[in-house]
Amino acid sequence: MGSCLGVLGAIVGCLAGLKKARSITLGLFVAGLSASGVCLLMGLIAVVFRQPWHVYYPLLLIGVIGVGVLGGNLWNLLHRYRNDELRHMAAVNA
Repeated sequence: MGSCLGVLGAIVGCLAGLKKARSITLGLFVAGLSASGVCLLMGLIAVVFRQPWHVYYPLLLIGVIGVGVLGGNLWNLLHRYRNDELRHMAAVNA
C-alpha cells in the first residue's frame, strides 16, 4: 500500500507540474486521500479493539503519512490550478 501511495504521489506530482489532466489529477488525489483515510480509520478501530501491533501499526503508518502528505498538499494543488486558470483567462481576454 505504501508503494502504491508513492507511485500515486509521483503521478499526481508529474501531472500537476505539467499542468495537464486536471480532472484525472484531482481524482487520483481524492482516491489516495480517501484510501489513506480508510487505513487510518481501520488502524484506529484496531487499536480500540486491542489488536496486536502488527495489525494496527501498518494501517496507522499508511493512514497518518497519507492523510498528512496528501491533506497538506491539497490546498497547494487547488491553489495552483486556480492560478493557472486565472492566468489563462487573463491571456485570453488580453
